[in-house]
Amino acid sequence: MKTLAIVGSAITGRNALVNTCSIYDDIWTLAWDRVSSRYSTLMFDMHPIVKNRNYGSMTFEDYIDHLYRASLNGQLILANYDNEIYRAKLYPIDKVIKTIGRNYFLSSLGYMLGYAIYLNEFNEIHFIGIDFEVDKTRFYQLANLEYLCGVAEGRGIKIIPHYTSDMLGNPYMYGYHFQRQMTDKNEKTER
Repeated sequence: MKTLAIVGSAITGRNALVNTCSIYDDIWTLAWDRVSSRYSTLMFDMHPIVKNRNYGSMTFEDYIDHLYRASLNGQLILANYDNEIYRAKLYPIDKVIKTIGRNYFLSSLGYMLGYAIYLNEFNEIHFIGIDFEVDKTRFYQLANLEYLCGVAEGRGIKIIPHYTSDMLGNPYMYGYHFQRQMTDKNEKTER
């Protein structure tokens, strides 16, 4: 069995990846993160590839070239087939849904984890650059990713979030840390 790093686009991922990339058998990144994708064994883009989308530091044309080069080595998975990127692998959505047991994917990271579960090749998955400082725009993505982490752990895969992440963590245990939670909440309100 192997170790996988799933890398998000938070700056903590880029810093951590540079120092730890040699300890992972596979490194999966978001295709539009040019910095992290240098270390990638597989890149994902689950969005439509259209001109009016943000591709980080790349222009649309640079991004297409970036994807094309990755596809030549079989290092690219897309949700939709694109004629310009002819060697990209299509995401096996039906097989992944069958493996997971439900159609519940709300982010590229969720699709990446779902694919790892489907492959059944990894005994340990590290999440890097996935801070998920919880706000309303990302809360549903965090819940989805945590659900899929539970599916993975139920299959014997060890999940290791980055220490800066809110994923799979909470400083307060419901029913046991009420006083500490209220004290912290009051201190934040007084500031």
